[in-house]
Amino acid sequence: MPNAIDTHVDAVNEKVVYQNPLLFLKVWELEGFERVRRATDAWHWHYHKEVEFLAIFEGGLEVQTMTSLTTLGPGDVMVIGSSRPHRTWSLNGKPTRYLVFQVDLVRHFDQSILPYLHHFSELTSPLEDLNYIFEASPTARNEAHALITEIYDETYRGRAGYEIAVSASIKRLLLLLLRGDDRGVLRGTEEAGIARMRPVLDYVEGRLGEKIAVDDVRRLLGMSYHHFIKTFKRTMGIPFVDYVNYNRIKKGGTPAAHDRLEHHGGQLRGGYLEHGAVLQIVQAAQSAFAQRVQAADAQLTAKIRKQSLDKSDGMLPYM
Repeated sequence: MPNAIDTHVDAVNEKVVYQNPLLFLKVWELEGFERVRRATDAWHWHYHKEVEFLAIFEGGLEVQTMTSLTTLGPGDVMVIGSSRPHRTWSLNGKPTRYLVFQVDLVRHFDQSILPYLHHFSELTSPLEDLNYIFEASPTARNEAHALITEIYDETYRGRAGYEIAVSASIKRLLLLLLRGDDRGVLRGTEEAGIARMRPVLDYVEGRLGEKIAVDDVRRLLGMSYHHFIKTFKRTMGIPFVDYVNYNRIKKGGTPAAHDRLEHHGGQLRGGYLEHGAVLQIVQAAQSAFAQRVQAADAQLTAKIRKQSLDKSDGMLPYM
């Protein structure tokens, strides 16, 4: 057990390097064992903005968050919310094999599922409160385990269209959580956040074909500019500007069809490129970059896996 007086105050903010910059995720397998430590030894707290899923194949793993200490075994699954301090260690020093899946969920909400984004904003409850779903339902647990495994397999095989397969599996994982939430954890976020932002959402909905100024909408809530920007992003999960553009595209137009979206300090003054032109530019620029990132990460992953399997060292790398 970790030292009882140890806290997460000194938690390390980890920067996740995505295996594919277009998918905003990292998924890998850990296999090995960790030496048994004394109770006074410290395990390191860490956190990252990406949501983390764990899927156990063999052995046991203990996971500590700010509010819980959970023991996981073969077939178990756990989710840890965005920027939530946590730490892990193998159970009783026995060999452990499991998957770690870290993903920026916000990036996977396209306009077709944008209305559900606020459910996962963690405004009122962290996503780890949803772990009761996996504990209460073997079916949900098995399905989540299979989806995380599919994401891992598709990512490392890299077959044609694997990006589509991974994106589809992530959406199915979101759907599993949404429909399995019998206690209304996600609905609590919806009620608290959307009720507060309703005047702004109604204002935007009625003026998608007009110029929309941040100063106008923030006054509806009696907030300063910076307070509104931060509150909107925390509540809805995306910046206000992106929310407006998503809804304009959703209604059949493009940002270029509108003269201007006023922003603080004139940062967004001027017109937009056509949506199709933007996609062509981004895809052309990122294709070669994505290949280089994948090649470099593959080498790093192979090195880490080799080290984790070195029984003479006997250390299981920290997440």
